[in-house]
Amino acid sequence: MMLQHHAPSRALGTGTSAAAARVAIMCTPRPYRGAGARPAAAPLGSTMSVDGIELPAEIKVPKEASKEGKVLHPDLINPNILKTQYAVRGELYLRADKMRREGRDIIFTNIGNPHNLGAQPKTFTRQLVALCAAPWLLDDPRAAELFPSDVMQRARKLLGTFTGGIGAYTDSRGNAAVRREVADFIQRRDGHPSNPEHIYLTDGASPGVRIMINAIIRDRVRVCVCV
Repeated sequence: MMLQHHAPSRALGTGTSAAAARVAIMCTPRPYRGAGARPAAAPLGSTMSVDGIELPAEIKVPKEASKEGKVLHPDLINPNILKTQYAVRGELYLRADKMRREGRDIIFTNIGNPHNLGAQPKTFTRQLVALCAAPWLLDDPRAAELFPSDVMQRARKLLGTFTGGIGAYTDSRGNAAVRREVADFIQRRDGHPSNPEHIYLTDGASPGVRIMINAIIRDRVRVCVCV
């Protein structure tokens, strides 16, 4: 790859997709790790050429796009990722896990896991998911024998709101019809209006908690979250 600074000139808009991909990698911001002071920035208005593509020279181009032949090298990724600890575990859990690997029958209660303690799942939810995932079962002659009528009615209603079925992408906030039902439930429960446009559906409680903590937490602040 050729990298060369030029005097101010009109930027060219040509180049291959492979070169563009390399430019994208090179333009990814990274902390300066060179020896001594950071090199002075290029003069404002000058350009640099990367495989025939001219870009503004003030774009910070890292010297290291990879290390030891690896792009995802520990020295190049977010250091906070390397410092992450799985706080749900502890000495008691690690000891129990060791006993489990030794063949002991262990029931883990360090997190909420009712099914592991014998609790039976809600049949309505499981049957509804089954029909939404395999809608052709609704037309099966034995459907009325296998599924309750309220489950079948609910499945037809939901499938009517999913263009392409449950395997197709929806709004990032979740299916609009489901969000409206959630808003109606909140209004019935709490007695005040709820805007479905302000509701986000997540795949479980933990992703929702993670979104909120990412929004409010400061860098490297430790918190304890009950799960």
